[in-house]
Amino acid sequence: MNKLLHLLFGTTLMAVVFSTQIQAQTLKPDTTKLPDVMVCKAALPYVYAGVNYYTPGFKERHFTGSRGQDSLCTFALSIANNPMKSVRIGACRNVLGTTGVSFNGKKYYASGVYVDTLSGGTSCDTVVTLIVDSYATYADTLRLTFCQGETYLGTVLTTPGTSLFRVENLKTKSCQCDSVVNTYVTVHPTYNKHDSITVCESSLPYNWRGLKSLFQTKDDTVKLFTSNGCDSIFTIRFTVKPSPATSDYVVVCPDVLKNGYTYGNKTFYHADIDNVTFTAANGCDSTVTLTIYEGKDYHIYLNPEVCQSELPYYFMTETGLDSLNGTGRDTAFFTSVNGCDSIIYLTLHVNNDKTARVNASICDNELPYRFAGKDIFAGGEHQFTFPTQKGCDSIITLSLTVNQTFVKDTSIAVCSDMLPFFFLGDTLNKSGDFTYALKTQAGCDSTLKLHLTVNATSMVSDEVTVCENAFPYTYAGQSFPTEGYYTITLRNSKGCDSIIALHINKRVIPSAPTQIYGLEKIGKEGVYIYYIDQVDHFYPITQYQWSVPSGWTIVNQNREGDSIWVEIPDNIGLSEGDITVYAFNECGQSDSCLKHIKTYIKCTIRVYPNPVIRNGEVTIEFNDLIGKNKLRITDVTGRILHQEELNITENHEEIRIYLGDFACGDYFIRVQTKDLAILKKLVVLKEENSSR
Repeated sequence: MNKLLHLLFGTTLMAVVFSTQIQAQTLKPDTTKLPDVMVCKAALPYVYAGVNYYTPGFKERHFTGSRGQDSLCTFALSIANNPMKSVRIGACRNVLGTTGVSFNGKKYYASGVYVDTLSGGTSCDTVVTLIVDSYATYADTLRLTFCQGETYLGTVLTTPGTSLFRVENLKTKSCQCDSVVNTYVTVHPTYNKHDSITVCESSLPYNWRGLKSLFQTKDDTVKLFTSNGCDSIFTIRFTVKPSPATSDYVVVCPDVLKNGYTYGNKTFYHADIDNVTFTAANGCDSTVTLTIYEGKDYHIYLNPEVCQSELPYYFMTETGLDSLNGTGRDTAFFTSVNGCDSIIYLTLHVNNDKTARVNASICDNELPYRFAGKDIFAGGEHQFTFPTQKGCDSIITLSLTVNQTFVKDTSIAVCSDMLPFFFLGDTLNKSGDFTYALKTQAGCDSTLKLHLTVNATSMVSDEVTVCENAFPYTYAGQSFPTEGYYTITLRNSKGCDSIIALHINKRVIPSAPTQIYGLEKIGKEGVYIYYIDQVDHFYPITQYQWSVPSGWTIVNQNREGDSIWVEIPDNIGLSEGDITVYAFNECGQSDSCLKHIKTYIKCTIRVYPNPVIRNGEVTIEFNDLIGKNKLRITDVTGRILHQEELNITENHEEIRIYLGDFACGDYFIRVQTKDLAILKKLVVLKEENSSR
């Protein structure tokens, strides 16, 4: 209505100006202040006197009369935003197609996105994006994988292969629509494999497949997971071949050591003790502990004196070690081919040790026990050492037995399933304190006080929820491969049986959204809605995670997270990018779903002058349309009056078209690119009406 008032007012003003020009002898410019105008953003552009206005502010419009006088009209233009919101409704598929759903007095019989307008009274209308969902009444198919021996729906899966389980008359969580679920269960087999390994003793410990260290010959069993996640049992037959170890003694003359004495794979230059490695007949290393003595060509007289407790006494001879067990003489001859000869004369003196043993038995009330001038306060072996004249020890060993005369308290705990309990000839059936008078084997009086405790067995139940990627799940030291009901027998804190009835629920990772709904090609800045179908009705998810191309902004997201409002600014221009979304809960996240978006914002043409005088020339300016463009001018009936193909090489490039004998009236200019079509209206006026 505001546009019509301005058009009429402007036309009337022009008529007044023309009339005044005819009557006046002196022509003067005329300035008129028009009423302020407020329009809704959805009604743009605002048209006044053939000019399109897109932005608010103070506007001026010049007119020229037929006699040449100036006329200026001014007015203030303000623009109000149209409020926007989104509403989501839906019904089961069989209900939506027949009965439909209602909104704002309208019926909808198919799912999709609709745009409706709610009257705003005296303000701008509210633009509502209505999302109509069709809830499936479906026959769903699930494919599950188990290992041989696991349980599904109370059935133990023993045969590898695929079986069908059918569940009918389920209700979906969102709309209570009937559903049927066909579940195909695939059972993977488990395997038993053998691995035989033989190593040398020097290679221990042996690391089997990076999983287990082996130390000795034996058969072992290791449980692994196959590629399909099922158990694979490896029986390891592990054999260790011995790596022999011996010793050798060599006496080498000094001149031989000076030039190097070779033994096996080593060379020695001085007296030493070292290990030399050889290869044994079984293929393993054989280690010889070699002792090299530096020989001397002289006579040595040895007169050692030892105690009898230090026997046997070892003496090195040319044939090896001699073992001497008493006083005596020995001679060692050492002769080599290089003349390194030595003789050692040994005279061994052995001084006798004296030992004695005394046994005694007493009661504990006779402590302390006096022996050899000392008080002894406990039973057991006690040694007393006295030196002899020759410096050797004289040892007396006292073996003292202390028999108790005691009052003893004994506490015994038994489980209730162990009753009756038999103790010292009595039959006991309950908890309590009992006293017994006894005599020890050594004849000492004793009193035994028994405190008997009867502990009850227990039975409890527990229920846990486990993420599917956390199986096998460990509970009370036991491993469980999947969900189900289990019975666990443990020992409670009193040592009695404790039975746990365990129920394990499985929580799955949500599946990925299948499709993102919303516009794929956008030619105007603004706020756009994108949404998805919610996933996994049987398993609640935590939320959805969205991402948009750089420069875009998520300005709103509904409570469920399955739809977002995205603001696209006008500086994006010609671009493209992806909107992505994935679902996740505490068990993990799904794969991403994406939608590819192209924008053509500010891709437009400007046509001027418009209106244009008949037989005149019109200019078309191309904005952000670099590349190949098809230009076509048609009349209101669609008849093509002009067409050509253009290759635009720069922004704001202009072309001029002479209209020739175009008749007065309305025409349409259409520019077609690869992905975009732009349509502008062109008005052709008679020459005498050009001042309007």
